[in-house]
Amino acid sequence: RPAEGPMRPPPTGPTPASDDEEDSDDDDEDDSDSDDVDDFLPTANEAVMEGHKKFVSCMSLEHTGSRLLTGSHDYGVKIYDFNGMKRDLKPFREIVPMDGYPVHALSWSPSGDQFLCVTGHPQPKIFDRDGRELGEFDKGDMYIRDLKNTKGHCSPCTGGAWHPFEKQ
Repeated sequence: RPAEGPMRPPPTGPTPASDDEEDSDDDDEDDSDSDDVDDFLPTANEAVMEGHKKFVSCMSLEHTGSRLLTGSHDYGVKIYDFNGMKRDLKPFREIVPMDGYPVHALSWSPSGDQFLCVTGHPQPKIFDRDGRELGEFDKGDMYIRDLKNTKGHCSPCTGGAWHPFEKQ
């Protein structure tokens, strides 16, 4: 069903006269009321997908346009599949990457078979396109003075993205 937009404004200026106008003046009022109901034009294609309890902090659309990821400060990621979506617009999978940490960034891989999820934790995670965890990055040792000798992040991550050309 197309989205219903606002009604079209009534035409301005003189209207062309017809032969029936001279005969009956009472019918003009009834005709204009029934015409207004049929004058709806959709102004945009949009859908409201509800489900997060707190505000959505990041989104990522797969390069083919078939899947959408939304991350929120309610610690969850929702995966929407537009090809198999029903009228209720519910996600087909909901995951909590790291309990107690809000989601800051989501990024699809260039091949579209994996996505990166960055929470407020020092270890971002990689998931497959169906939401199964494939792995997480190493956590750094925060007690080492020279941070180039540690393997991972020592403080919370705030963003992340895949390399745009390499498909690993």
